[in-house]
Amino acid sequence: FLREELEVTDEMGDDIDLADLLPKVYEPISSWDILQTKLIASMTKMNEEIRGSNMDLVFFKDAMIHLLRISRVINMPKGHLLLVGVGGSGKQSLTKLAAYIAGYKYFQISVSRTYTLNNFLDDLRNIYRRAARLGQGIVFMFTDNDIKDDQFLEYLNNVLSSGEVSGLITREEMDETLSELSVKMKKEYPKRSLTNENLQNYYYERLRKNLHIVLCFSPDNRKFRERALKFPALVSGCTIDWFHRWPLDALIAVSNVYLNRFDILVTSNTIKKNVIELMADIHDDVSRICENYYEKFRRRTYVTPKSFLSFINAFKLYYQKQREYFEKEKQKMKTGVQKLFEAAEQVQEITQELISKEKNMAIANMEAAKVLKKNPLSFLSNEIKNV
Repeated sequence: FLREELEVTDEMGDDIDLADLLPKVYEPISSWDILQTKLIASMTKMNEEIRGSNMDLVFFKDAMIHLLRISRVINMPKGHLLLVGVGGSGKQSLTKLAAYIAGYKYFQISVSRTYTLNNFLDDLRNIYRRAARLGQGIVFMFTDNDIKDDQFLEYLNNVLSSGEVSGLITREEMDETLSELSVKMKKEYPKRSLTNENLQNYYYERLRKNLHIVLCFSPDNRKFRERALKFPALVSGCTIDWFHRWPLDALIAVSNVYLNRFDILVTSNTIKKNVIELMADIHDDVSRICENYYEKFRRRTYVTPKSFLSFINAFKLYYQKQREYFEKEKQKMKTGVQKLFEAAEQVQEITQELISKEKNMAIANMEAAKVLKKNPLSFLSNEIKNV
């Protein structure tokens, strides 16, 4: 990685040139932790600078090793890659980040129903123009899903083997490009004569230096072996990197990142740690079962890293739904208990009121009894009058 830039302070003055103070020096990374910190910083910076980029990778050791391999290859002239792994292994995401770290442009075709061979050739011409004519470093990623026609692979096979694609660049455009490159070649190689042959060699030299093709294929695709035999440069012209299933420690690391920042109601951190490890163990066990299934029935099935992320997201979604359900039930019970308390208070108030009325009635009865005892005839006459 490049040495980090210094911050310009007022004490340095306005006319200071950072390039003089800090030349571009590559420094070795002494530990995996430092590398992880650098990669997280690069990913964050990429998300800020590139519109629509929302990359959220977990940099466990295996992922960092693959990223280093990709970075090393695309920084070499004629550095092309064949990344082989099931879908969701991180091939495309790591390639995008490696291209950003290298300072290259990233390109991938947009396949649609109307996308034809002519559209593919137009995209290829644009790539050639940017890499050879403009001298821009560019990573061209091509996946299984982009193969709408096997002719696409035929042209890529030519690019990987020699770089020359017959009929791709018109004579007029090539002459214009070589005329433009003559000034650059004279500046870079002052002793080289400006012959048409030397200019063409310089053109393809720039192309091989700046264009890096990254093929992302899945071994599960039935045509993978057939295409490798039919278009040999896809294998011989590329550095091959196999993306195998994630090891258990990688699964735990990913699970830890996604679940540690997720709010789980637990009585201790030990329970949460056990949940994190359990998620990884389940996925690892299913992966081994898939391998046993293949050995027994000779039929291949996969649980991909993307499946593991979906598993974690499904758990989080289910947990959230259940938590909301129990929160509602809790609120209902709380409301019910509150009403019971209110009813109990009302019963107590009514009871006190009845007790008070009973006392008043008893007093009234006692007074009536006294009056009746003293003058019974008077009481009867009053009753008759009332009638």
